[in-house]
Amino acid sequence: MPLRRYRIWNRMGAAVRACGEGSSLTEAAHAAGFASSAHFSSAFRDMFGMMPSDLLKALQPVEARARRDGL
Repeated sequence: MPLRRYRIWNRMGAAVRACGEGSSLTEAAHAAGFASSAHFSSAFRDMFGMMPSDLLKALQPVEARARRDGL
């Protein structure tokens, strides 16, 4: 794996963890070392084939259901 790709992969993981801990996408992108939220979104789309906001929207009902059920 090229070093550049590895660095983006690590930053992506840090950004996703930050989102999972309640940070906004912009805050998570900056905390993970992306130059901008647009750079993060572009890299996310290239890597996973979807926008990060689409993933968050898809996960919100699951998280709400888990909280409701005490999980």
